[in-house]
Amino acid sequence: MKISCIHTRHYITLYPFVLNVLSYTCGIKRYSFWGIVDENDTKHRFYGVSVFKRGFGVDELRYLPAQDMVIKPLAYSVNWLVETVRRKTRKV
Repeated sequence: MKISCIHTRHYITLYPFVLNVLSYTCGIKRYSFWGIVDENDTKHRFYGVSVFKRGFGVDELRYLPAQDMVIKPLAYSVNWLVETVRRKTRKV
């Protein structure tokens, strides 16, 4: 059976809701939606997604952001430069 793009998008939209319901019925106390943007950061590209995630009415738990541990400074610098150029060209 082949699923059309419209149905695929529909399932992707409902995916967090389904996980939330399943976790509730299985007794799971916490579920991670993989981060949200601050409520005041309306210009962020994931602001709308964060509003959607907050719509589930859950409590927010904040962690420290991820940090890099540099083991090879030269390789890290090259990677940082490549990623910075890529980000600028994609306007991300």
